Amino acid sequence: MTSIKSFSVLAEVHRWLDSLFLDHQLALLSIDLPAASACLKHYESNLKLHIEDEEGALIPLYDARTENVPGGAVELFTGEHTKLTGFVAEFHGTLATLNGKPERRAKARHHQTVRPRSDLQRPGRTPPRPGAKYLVSLARQGYFRK
Repeated sequence: MTSIKSFSVLAEVHRWLDSLFLDHQLALLSIDLPAASACLKHYESNLKLHIEDEEGALIPLYDARTENVPGGAVELFTGEHTKLTGFVAEFHGTLATLNGKPERRAKARHHQTVRPRSDLQRPGRTPPRPGAKYLVSLARQGYFRK
């Protein structure tokens, strides 16, 4: 498999992860905390697998094949992963706080105007191409071979 095709798949995975996080945001805007929590867990599990793929295969390959790329140090990518996982942990904490305050939910529901599409209420929906759920690691499929 060529690196061009591999990077194309990687871009698709990034878009799919973005759509999973959007599901979480739409559930929050609808004050559907159980759905927001389920969507966030679904996003987190797939994000972790994606980070494993990038840090286990793609970043070492990038590091081995590049030298002194301005603004492209390996630490930039791993630092972003650390930030993302930290944000997700914070979001879980905030959801737990909101779940413990029924008066906030009732007040927010009174002002609710946004409703997610029905297909976004199912956190187990499958990603667009490459076809299989991302829970099957791309690295294990051989996308980032040296």
